[in-house]
Amino acid sequence: MLLVVSLAPTLVRSQFLDHGGDETDTDDVHSGRRRRVPVVGAHFEAGGRGIVAARALKDLSAAVRLVCIRGGATGQALTECLEAARIPATFVDSLQPTPITYRVHAREHGGALVREYVDEPPALGGGEMRAVLDVFDDSLTKAGGVLLTGGCAARGVDFLLAELCRVAREQSVPVLFLGAGEALFESRDAPPEWVLCGRADLARSVSDLGRSETRLTTDLFARGCRAVVVSDGPRPVRIITSEGELKLVPPETRDRAGPSPREAMAAMMLLRLTQAWDLQPAVAYGMAIGTAQTQKTLGGRLRMADVEGFYRQIRGVVKNRRSRRD
Repeated sequence: MLLVVSLAPTLVRSQFLDHGGDETDTDDVHSGRRRRVPVVGAHFEAGGRGIVAARALKDLSAAVRLVCIRGGATGQALTECLEAARIPATFVDSLQPTPITYRVHAREHGGALVREYVDEPPALGGGEMRAVLDVFDDSLTKAGGVLLTGGCAARGVDFLLAELCRVAREQSVPVLFLGAGEALFESRDAPPEWVLCGRADLARSVSDLGRSETRLTTDLFARGCRAVVVSDGPRPVRIITSEGELKLVPPETRDRAGPSPREAMAAMMLLRLTQAWDLQPAVAYGMAIGTAQTQKTLGGRLRMADVEGFYRQIRGVVKNRRSRRD
């Protein structure tokens, strides 16, 4: 069973607008006059960091459990959404309501996402952090791997993520960390075994921490991290290890703005790595499911046939060995 931690879930409200498309409507828009646009459909679903990963694993019939913070009426609605999706979850109750994400889709463009409004996640209090650690510790006894998702601006999250990583590593449970920043360096002696981050996230960490990329990665490898994987949309994915660097070229496809492809990639990477796959094919399989996720405009299940098809398209491996001076 894989354990996914969601410290910043949201209740997602998706609504679908009928924009029309005749010349009169277009003139109204350009003239600056306000007009009412009919809402032709709406629904709620669970979202936020960690939720996409748990859903991807569930879609592909992998055993998964979510550790999730919830609060207020929106937290109860989040619970009902996860139950409807049949995603097993253990909840930590918060005094702060679960934030809401509003997504606006245009029916005339096949349901394409046109706007998104995201509430800021609330800060975590000491009691909430202790409760998360207790639930996490109890859940680790059956876990074969852990996915931690960073990148949340809420106060206290970086410290908590580092502590969760330390607890898992002490119990010899492998950890994949999605993100970058202070959380990677808070726990000096117990970094995650694998890191997946975006190019911009890594560049921000280099700037904020005042170190070169080589120094950052070398420090992680010296403390037990096995690999840092850097994705950058349609550009090649970098696999950085203590021995050097590889680049894998992703499939060429139209991005339909499916939510959080990097999160889906992290989920599949962790699944394959805990099944004793080698690093390169595990990353390639993660790239395949990330590509499949970009095609999910309006939800729906991921299909293994789609993932396999994209996996076969991944091409072009470029190898660079790490120099002794690095």
